[in-house]
Amino acid sequence: MPNIEIHGLPPKGKGSAHSLRHAIYFALRDETCIRDTLITVVYDKAYLASGRKVPFIRVFSSPHEATLGIIEKLKQFGLRIEHISSITLYPTIPDERNAYLDAAMGPLKEYE
Repeated sequence: MPNIEIHGLPPKGKGSAHSLRHAIYFALRDETCIRDTLITVVYDKAYLASGRKVPFIRVFSSPHEATLGIIEKLKQFGLRIEHISSITLYPTIPDERNAYLDAAMGPLKEYE
């Protein structure tokens, strides 16, 4: 399950993080992992030492050959890409959620 983070883009308007989020989901629509792909929009600003803003995409994923295909598709957006390979994913199982999450977020709902 890849988790794709978008950093350094404005929240609204042309070239916004949410526009890119939709474009990424569209670009990855044929990937087998699309149902489990998370895209997180991070409202921050990334800078080079020169002070120039540099938006980027960060991909967290397990080492898997499909990740290389995802990264190739992300290159079309012209942003820097940082890939962090995780060793293991520990999914949250609804029956094992803790009381804190239930109180803070309510019952977990399945999506379709």
